[in-house]
Amino acid sequence: MDFVFFCPPQTWTATTFTDKTTFGATRHVDYTSSPPTSNYGNYQDPELTVIVFDFGGQGEGAGQFSEPSAVVVSPSNEIFVTDTFNRRVRVFSMTGDYLRQFPAVVSGKQSSGGTMKPTGISIDGEGHLWLAGYSPRSVIVRYTKMGNHLATLHPSTIKRSDIAVDTRHDYVVVTQILRSHGQVELLHFNGTVVRKFRMQQGFPGLVAVGPEGNIFMSDRFTENRVYVFNKTGHYLFSLGDDQAMKVSGLCTDSSGNVLVANWHGGTVELFAGDGRHVRRVVSGMFGVKGVAVGPGGQLVVTDDENDTVAIFSHYRSCITLG
Repeated sequence: MDFVFFCPPQTWTATTFTDKTTFGATRHVDYTSSPPTSNYGNYQDPELTVIVFDFGGQGEGAGQFSEPSAVVVSPSNEIFVTDTFNRRVRVFSMTGDYLRQFPAVVSGKQSSGGTMKPTGISIDGEGHLWLAGYSPRSVIVRYTKMGNHLATLHPSTIKRSDIAVDTRHDYVVVTQILRSHGQVELLHFNGTVVRKFRMQQGFPGLVAVGPEGNIFMSDRFTENRVYVFNKTGHYLFSLGDDQAMKVSGLCTDSSGNVLVANWHGGTVELFAGDGRHVRRVVSGMFGVKGVAVGPGGQLVVTDDENDTVAIFSHYRSCITLG
């Protein structure tokens, strides 16, 4: 696999070294000299080296997937991927090494029919995981990072929900679709409703929370933009209006930027927290789905068409896979 770095209006191809890690992830090291100046703020890169790990494949074995969808990275650099149709969560290192897995149980006991198909994942300030999925109704479950069941919440909707944790306020943000409208609930970790509000602009789909508490949501049915609300539910603005997007993944970074996985064209787009489109950071993926940022500025992207995951050592330039 070759990698081409693109920062308009100039393009250049890096020299690529490829090998295998101990546990089967493919490692690509791209050395680039004297790249063009980045157009992101006043930042200038004297030299960029991007290391990319990609791994996975269709199956039920260790390190394989049946539709990897959502992804989150812990402060200790562990990558948690929802393996939707295998009904479990797979855990990897930041170099793509397979670490462990656990079933997405709905209750404290795993039994026949006692697992869900996980489609959303987030992590709270205590290091515990939150999964949203369906079995067949929408369900939300909290686990330890080792997969031990802690709590189960049942949203008031039978349709799929998504979930994000506001780590600053220790709230769980849940999107719901009711009979005639979309609703967003902010919950305490015990399930108590802090507040809820209707989404007037459409029906909420994917959700992410910025470092200041702003809530970013895609429209489940149009999927062509992201709506932004403050923590009280007041609508602020939308982003992606001038982009041809089908939003398939969503996350924020520690600087308040928003990364959007765009199914159309297999790209990941970077937006500033105020809605400005900054640049494209990844292109050339086939079925780009979930997106997450690591504590060291890494970017992790799932591909549910190829049942793979890619780890990029940074996203300060645009990487085109080809």
